[in-house]
Amino acid sequence: MSQLCFCGSGKSFTACCEPYITGQVLPPTSEACLRSRYSAYVLCNTDYILSTIHPDERPKYDRKGIEKWSKNSQWISLQVISSQDTEDTGHIEFIATFKESFITKKHHEKSEFSKIEGKWYFKNGNVVPVATYVRETKLPGRNDLCSCGSGKKFKKCCGK
Repeated sequence: MSQLCFCGSGKSFTACCEPYITGQVLPPTSEACLRSRYSAYVLCNTDYILSTIHPDERPKYDRKGIEKWSKNSQWISLQVISSQDTEDTGHIEFIATFKESFITKKHHEKSEFSKIEGKWYFKNGNVVPVATYVRETKLPGRNDLCSCGSGKKFKKCCGK
C-alpha cells in the first residue's frame, strides 16, 4: 500500500502532493499548494518551497533558514482550519504541528496566496498569537494547608 500523504489529506502521497512537488502538475487550489508546501517541508525540498513563494516576496526568504527549519523539525501534522479561493487570491488558516529540540510546537497562521498565470504562490502569512493562560488564584505557600481539602500542608500533599 502507498504511504499516506504527509499533508493529512487521507490520500496516498503519490495521488496527492507528489505530482505537485515533482512538477508533473500545478496545484489547482491555494489549499493544494499549501498542503504540498507542508509536504515539501517534511521532505526538506527547499527548491519546491522557494518556487511556490510569490516572486515579489521571494527575496525576503533565506534558503538556509528554510532548510534548517525543515531539517531540524519533526513534522507531525497539518490541520487546515479554513480555506477560501477567489479567481486569483486564496486565504487559508492552518495549524502545523512539529517538534523542535524535543518540544512540540504549533505554528498557527493565516496565509494569503496569489494565482499568477495559472500557478498558486504563497504571498504572505500572519502568525496567530497563542493565548496566554493567566492564573486567577494564587497557589498556596509550601507551609499553607493544601487547597484540595486533605488537611495536610501543601508541600506534603499536592505540592510534591
